[in-house]
Amino acid sequence: MDRLRKFVAPKRHGIFVISDRHSGILAAMQKSGWCEPHDHHRFCVRHLAANFIATHRKSGLKDKVVQLAYQVHPKKFELLWNQLITIEPRTTDWFETRPVMKWSLAFDEGKRFGIMTINHAESWNTAILDARKLPITSLVKELFGKIVEYFDKRRVAIALQSANGQMFTKFANQMLRRAATRASGHHVKLFDRETWLFQVVTRKVGLKGGNSHTVRIKESTCTCGKWQTYRIMCSHLIACCVNIKLKYEMFVGDWYKLENVAKVYGGKFEPIPTKGDPRWPLEINFAKVTHDKSVQKKKGRRKSTRLKNEMDNQVPCKKKNTSSAAP
Repeated sequence: MDRLRKFVAPKRHGIFVISDRHSGILAAMQKSGWCEPHDHHRFCVRHLAANFIATHRKSGLKDKVVQLAYQVHPKKFELLWNQLITIEPRTTDWFETRPVMKWSLAFDEGKRFGIMTINHAESWNTAILDARKLPITSLVKELFGKIVEYFDKRRVAIALQSANGQMFTKFANQMLRRAATRASGHHVKLFDRETWLFQVVTRKVGLKGGNSHTVRIKESTCTCGKWQTYRIMCSHLIACCVNIKLKYEMFVGDWYKLENVAKVYGGKFEPIPTKGDPRWPLEINFAKVTHDKSVQKKKGRRKSTRLKNEMDNQVPCKKKNTSSAAP
């Protein structure tokens, strides 16, 4: 984190970090160069909920915390918050040192684009699980190979999507289809054509629906909060665009366009050089590392010191066959 702060953060602002609140990361993010308003730190909701139930062991609390964190509308957030406090009054004390903007979409100010967990990093950790046990040279080679494979697969996937005429990522397309389906049942009223101010009333089905939302297209806001949070238009905005015959795809954020996603994986890699390769350095001044003979090395692989908890996806142990052999 210190290296990123020194070499990356000064060159560009708006860097956004999601973490499991590890003490080292918290300390790094409080240093000059990482602080708000230039850069932003948010908490992984999965880890937050796991830490919460470690001290508040009532049934259903974990799901309540996760549901609360994912809520994008402040009024609905307050409703869920009051429900949580009713079940567990100590909730208020526990969250005192955890600012609401760090873990809630409703008060996030649109910084995290709806990304609530560090699953991206955890999936990478799972992919390199075996490699982490290798000696350092083999570890670096294995990680390098994984990255090359990772980039290649995504380049191919993006190229296929573009060839099929798609403009946006799969996530954006899914949200657009869902929003377009809901928009067909909305009632739209135009208040100001010059500023594109609308009132949208959702269709009432049973006890749900019948809600009124204000859409301000030129200000890129909707009172539902989804447009500001995900940078993808909500069903209310789509209904407004259909009403005035405006192409709503133009309001999808640039971050979801395939042409921009392709740039993320545009980097090229070269095979690691070996002796005889023109790229092999002629002079290597690295210090020679040798084993300390005074340290007694035991036979076999060292036991891992990693402490597993409920966050780890552990493979269940296979039961030994205790049945007696047939005579």
